[in-house]
Amino acid sequence: RAGAVFSSLVTVGAAVGGIIGGWLVDKIGRKLSLMMCAVPYVAGFTLIIAAQNVWMLYGGRVLTGVASGVTSLVVPVYISETAHPKVRGFLGSTVQLMVVTGIMGAYVGGMFLSWYWLAVLCSLPPTV
Repeated sequence: RAGAVFSSLVTVGAAVGGIIGGWLVDKIGRKLSLMMCAVPYVAGFTLIIAAQNVWMLYGGRVLTGVASGVTSLVVPVYISETAHPKVRGFLGSTVQLMVVTGIMGAYVGGMFLSWYWLAVLCSLPPTV
């Protein structure tokens, strides 16, 4: 049961992040919204890495879910507004390809790494 709760928290966070993302895009714009997504990603992975109890793990999963929700909303909008019309469709479809490639990479990494080192590895892209 605890594993199911842990797994579902990213989805719950993403639902909240989608709502926050719409508001954020209107208030601060697309580019700054994308840049600000690094904050909950890094905070979430930091909580997971430094977890001393299950509630810290849960909090980290929710924060990374919120960031994922905002990102999932903002990236297609940003691409559609900034890309040249000749490549807009290609770039728009590439977003989903990169999402599933990242998920697959996390699954593959999970086969070889402990949860701690997987969290460290996943924290690198938003940190850079």
